[in-house]
Amino acid sequence: MKKILNIIAQKPNSTGSGIYLQSLVKEADKKDYKQAVIAGISKYDTKVSFDSVNKVDFYPVIFETENMPFPVIGMSDVMPYNSTKYRDLSKEKLSKWKEGFSKALKKSIEEFKPDIIICHHLWLLTALTKDLVLNNIPVIGFCHGTDLRQMKSLSKKSKNIFKETINYIKYNCRNLDLIIASHSNEKNEIIKYYGIDKNKIVLGGSGYNSDVFYNNYEKNKNLNDLTKIVYAGKLSFSKGVPSLINSLNLLKEKNKNFELFLAGSGTGEELDYILNLCKKSKFKIHILGPIPQSDLGNLFRKSNILVLPSFYEGMPLVLIEAMACGIKIVSSDLPGLKEWMGKTINNSGIINYVPLPRIENIDVPLDEDLPEFEKKLGENIENHFNKLITYDKKLKKSIENKSWRGAFEDLEKYF
Repeated sequence: MKKILNIIAQKPNSTGSGIYLQSLVKEADKKDYKQAVIAGISKYDTKVSFDSVNKVDFYPVIFETENMPFPVIGMSDVMPYNSTKYRDLSKEKLSKWKEGFSKALKKSIEEFKPDIIICHHLWLLTALTKDLVLNNIPVIGFCHGTDLRQMKSLSKKSKNIFKETINYIKYNCRNLDLIIASHSNEKNEIIKYYGIDKNKIVLGGSGYNSDVFYNNYEKNKNLNDLTKIVYAGKLSFSKGVPSLINSLNLLKEKNKNFELFLAGSGTGEELDYILNLCKKSKFKIHILGPIPQSDLGNLFRKSNILVLPSFYEGMPLVLIEAMACGIKIVSSDLPGLKEWMGKTINNSGIINYVPLPRIENIDVPLDEDLPEFEKKLGENIENHFNKLITYDKKLKKSIENKSWRGAFEDLEKYF
């Protein structure tokens, strides 16, 4: 029986990559793989669990302690919990971080003796893992998009700590046994920014939990009632949340019979700005905060439209999760998204794409482009208000193929 060691530098129960790890753990558990997890958590995280029947050995690296006196480092500069930014690391903090994860790695390899290691993000912990692990244990790295964003951003920094760290990441990621990218555009960026051999990179899509996200196919629900629009994700500028609120304020008077539900959390000045914008809006906004996956599935099934106005993403799981629950989608036309969705979904009418504004610094839209983006966003939302979607066998199958079961079976081929 093979043993899988799953590794992530941040919390394993928050953000898209955390859901990714949890979902792969669940699917591997169904096939009776023995599993362990290394992850960064806060000393205040009293309850960390994994969705598995069998025991998962957990090797936490605990932050906000005497040995690690700062919050968990997040792959994004804005995280849904208190976090440290990679760009703000001092040499002392970086040294403590490496020491903490090195101990967890060595301990897990000695005690758990993994046959395969799966690392999330082509970033510092994945590089450290490949550096420390013996060559007889294959190491697979998943790209999640935020790693590419950090690579592009921090490569421009002139401090020696970033130059040394970036070179360390590139060197060790090139030695990974296999890399999983979400789509061909992401694969090309990995080749460009990391200098990795294209033959080491394969495409493997994300998935959704079909036990939580499913459709009862009551298609014309609430068409003549209040329209429920939902957003699920971090409440931040790069996710386009202010533009979503602005776009809904632009809707025609005849289409004002709707409410917006915001599911997710944010931090700092960005959250304060968004909450203030909500107070000033011309329509009702329900701020739900972070909610469990089961509640999110129920919210989707009671809603009509999900909007993702993000300016930068890896492969947004929330779109296929919402689609699996039978609601229509409006999304920014993110690189690789149409390719991943495929012709059947793209031609079904279930999803409308909004052209992105011009972007600077990776995920910051040009101010002069925002009015047109928000106008188009609002128009695409309006177009979905009374649109009927026919869920024929082909469309159902295309959505079902993007479940976590399919994603894990694709990965398992490389074991």
